[in-house]
Amino acid sequence: MLLVMLYHRSDAEKNREYIALFRNECRKRGLGFALHTVDEDEAGCFCSFPADTVFINRSREWKLAESLEQHGFRVYNSSLVARLGNDKAAAAKQFGEWGIPMMKSYEKAPEHYPFVMKSCSGHGGSEVFLIRSDAELFEKQKQLAGRPVLYQEFCDCPGKDLRLYIVKNRIAAAMLRESADDFRSNYSLGGSARPVDPGKKERALAERILSHISLDFAAIDLIYHRGEPVFNELEDAAGSRMLYRFSDIDIVAVFMDQLFSSVPGR
Repeated sequence: MLLVMLYHRSDAEKNREYIALFRNECRKRGLGFALHTVDEDEAGCFCSFPADTVFINRSREWKLAESLEQHGFRVYNSSLVARLGNDKAAAAKQFGEWGIPMMKSYEKAPEHYPFVMKSCSGHGGSEVFLIRSDAELFEKQKQLAGRPVLYQEFCDCPGKDLRLYIVKNRIAAAMLRESADDFRSNYSLGGSARPVDPGKKERALAERILSHISLDFAAIDLIYHRGEPVFNELEDAAGSRMLYRFSDIDIVAVFMDQLFSSVPGR
């Protein structure tokens, strides 16, 4: 069996250590491993792989995942997860239809301030902005000109979120992220992070979400409003640096254990 990781070239360079974790886990199990970098013109070049190839799609390209699925390959995550995890407007619409509690979303900028403005395809919080005035709105709309954006109600507990790492539809780890200086709590933006045991409300919300969508190896980000956890974002290619730095959980090993315990003949 061959495990193939899919990345864009630039992302592969940034994630060498993470890729090495998968390579080492494959070596331990006697599995083949390959890194395949993808570009738009390479999307249909995978038919030569053996039929039992498993793809770990870190490219965030949901159409690529869909194409692989149509050719009979197993892809982690599925094309649905890749689409909803990389299009915030699509995720807000779908999760809203499922009745999942979250901050109110708008296709156009609301008339009241403050509110949050996000690029639909951004990652790591760098394209998430708190808008408090007409001037700030104009500036950020100019910055994101030509790109789809999502507007959302501002929660009453900024600078705090809970990332739930999900492996085979179960919570495998949880990290509480906080910032005293920024409404965004992303670790990559300077927020603090520590492992926690999710409470009953957080677990119940996660179970509610997972009753609608199957997550093989992803993350659910929750924020807090009026004392309750609410859904914020689905992370398809979720980052794990803070998990490895602040906990003893080897999330790649956990995923590989779960993956191959469910593969016939392994």
